[in-house]
Amino acid sequence: MEEKKRVIETVIPLAALQALTPEAIEAVPPVFLLGENVVALHQFPYRIGRESRLQRMDGEVQRVIRPKPSATVPNNDLYLIDPFLSVNISREHLQIEKHEEVFMLQDRGSATGTSIIRKDSGKAEKGNSFILNDGDIISIGTEGSPYLFKFFSFSEIRVLFPD
Repeated sequence: MEEKKRVIETVIPLAALQALTPEAIEAVPPVFLLGENVVALHQFPYRIGRESRLQRMDGEVQRVIRPKPSATVPNNDLYLIDPFLSVNISREHLQIEKHEEVFMLQDRGSATGTSIIRKDSGKAEKGNSFILNDGDIISIGTEGSPYLFKFFSFSEIRVLFPD
């Protein structure tokens, strides 16, 4: 049973984010996207921010590959590409934390903010920290930002294999 549990933990993430808009899908580097435009979250805190190594070439935004020493720890687990002139995503925008069975979204001091749209109320909540519920929509950036992600928790699946 222990071996099966380890395999399940490798395959089934604790949570996931689904990019909902064309802009959100385009912002996620393809290597992170699974089927249905999903990013798996296996470790916490899971930090998200803007890819700052971009340049415009021939009218297109391109990522600049800069070698980093292997000893340095990245600031983010997921770097989103924000090609718009009015930037919505800060370099260190938000993180998702897991506290026992509760997921929390923490804004990391972003310039444009983070909102949660609740599936039951439709109301956007703004602030520094939120409890994340299964099905909540995360809006990264200012009001009307195109960067919308749906949060999924897989805690109920993991309960089938308790510690």
